[in-house]
This record gives sequence, structure tokens and C-alpha cells, in this order.
Amino acid sequence: MNDAGASKELNMKLRYAILSLAMAASTAAIAHTHLERSMPADKSHVQAPTAIELHFSEAARLTSLTLQKGKGAAVAIKPLPAKMIADFSLPVTALAAGDYVVNWRAVSDDGHVVSGKFTFTVDQK
Repeated sequence: MNDAGASKELNMKLRYAILSLAMAASTAAIAHTHLERSMPADKSHVQAPTAIELHFSEAARLTSLTLQKGKGAAVAIKPLPAKMIADFSLPVTALAAGDYVVNWRAVSDDGHVVSGKFTFTVDQK
């Protein structure tokens, strides 16, 4: 390969490297708030919890949180904090043995709505 061909190949590799870095940076920049963990943990078996805990990757405003036992009606857990925080702990009344689904929705600091659900089982004592 002559000098011109080697220079052109190096130029293409450099452009590819810059483009790859730009794509990686933009992907990180558009990452949204997400639920990092919950308590009870998803798919866990626990003794009756006294609170539902949500731990987000960054501050968010929790706009909806419901708890549903089996096929029963979902019950809203209230009141929800009005402030932007990353860690939520909301008390719940004594839960009977059975399977539960927690549905949540939050708004991140950048205005994006995120939502999800997790399940857990309260074991017999």
C-alpha cells in the first residue's frame, strides 16, 4: 500500500473511532432514570413487609404506586412524596400471605416518565 492509501485507511479508522465514541457518549447521555432495586425484591419470598421501598438510579417524583394481591383490585399506596428523591419507603398495612404485584410510575428530573412492576410473595408465618 502506498503512502496515500495508508493515510486514507488511517483517516477512515480515526473517523470510525470518533463516531464510535460519539455514539457511546450519546447513549449514556440519553439514559433515563430506572429502578435499581426494590424491597421486597422482585420475585422474592418474604415475611409480611411493613413498607415498599423503591431505589432509583437518580432523583424522581413518584406519581403512582399500587399494590395488587393475586387477581384482586389494585390499591393505591398514598400519600406519595411530592419531592424529587431517589429512595422511597412507603408504609403498608399488614399483608396477608399470597402473591403481590407492585406497579409504579415516576417522572425523572428531565421530564421522562418511567414505569414498571415487580412481584413478591408473602409466605405463611
